[in-house]
Amino acid sequence: MHFKLIVLSVLLTASPVMGKFEAPLNPKFWKALKFSSLKPNTVSGNDTQLVIEVNKSSSPLLYKLNEPLKFKSVYVVGEIFDGSLNLKQQKQGEFKNKKSVTDDYVLRFGLVLKGKNQKPPVPGFLLASWIKEMFKLAPKGVGVDKIYFLKVAHTKEHVGDTRNHPLSDYIYEEAVTFAAQGPFEIKKAFNSEQEILGFWLSANGEGTSSAFKTKITKITLD
Repeated sequence: MHFKLIVLSVLLTASPVMGKFEAPLNPKFWKALKFSSLKPNTVSGNDTQLVIEVNKSSSPLLYKLNEPLKFKSVYVVGEIFDGSLNLKQQKQGEFKNKKSVTDDYVLRFGLVLKGKNQKPPVPGFLLASWIKEMFKLAPKGVGVDKIYFLKVAHTKEHVGDTRNHPLSDYIYEEAVTFAAQGPFEIKKAFNSEQEILGFWLSANGEGTSSAFKTKITKITLD
């Protein structure tokens, strides 16, 4: 969370359609970043799938909408293969002295929600680079609420857990499904209409020395 982010690829955007919106999966539509002191993931794919290869690594993918989009539900389909998290019977999501111990997930699917927060009026060098990247997803004059992460947990016992992330008020997390290996589905219906600025994908295994691949075959808002 405190590492500097470096841009690995440029970002193209696709225009939303009326009603249901299906995000493109081709990596050319996603902005790849890396943390300055962490090994980045390897990203590949085409028009039908987006594959994130984790090998003791961590790096985010960002997708920016041309304009804020209103929705009430989200649906994501994917699969975990060629490995899994190396938790060794430890509880997932643990921190010690504000450092990650087992806070690795095969997928955090982030909804960057529109809100009232404006970029903090401090010099750029004092602001975490990931926060600057988050605010870049908002059009000029538009604020950000937070990144609402829907997590794929390692075990069923973790499903339903929610938290404000220990390291940032800009992050809220909810474990909505589980998959150590094999297929998964993320389904989330909100009680009221939400407005999204973009997506933030995170798959990581640096803390648990894990290697696996996360494949996404559908991202739909309705």
